[in-house]
Amino acid sequence: MIVGFNFTKILVERNKPLHGNIKVTNDLRLERVEKRPLPLKEKKDALVFEFVFTVDYEPGVGKVLIGGDVLYIDDQKKMDSTLSTWEKNKKIPPDVSLEIVNIILARCNIKTLELANELNLPAHLPMPKINIQDDPRKYIG
Repeated sequence: MIVGFNFTKILVERNKPLHGNIKVTNDLRLERVEKRPLPLKEKKDALVFEFVFTVDYEPGVGKVLIGGDVLYIDDQKKMDSTLSTWEKNKKIPPDVSLEIVNIILARCNIKTLELANELNLPAHLPMPKINIQDDPRKYIG
């Protein structure tokens, strides 16, 4: 279960004017996983997943970089197993990964849309659009 989410670093830059085709790519990397005691009355540990989320606007137009961490708690056995798997091969179990990655993507995509808008960079996600079409019930005759 996710019990905390923090942004620790936000960098956004536009290096040159928007011209021609702009290729937008994004990446999410888990940098570190560690056990950390929670400051609660009852002794409890949490796993902290540190991440870096980036959106690049190529060629050299701009960049958004967001760093942060997610606090996760579960039963001690599952957290120990998750930490052990991370230390061995830098992977985490799919059920834990799903929860962690989804919250990171949700929070970072929203923040990136806000930041990109402030610097007049295009949205990195397809935005809904309304198209005007002829009314199919219109009488032709």
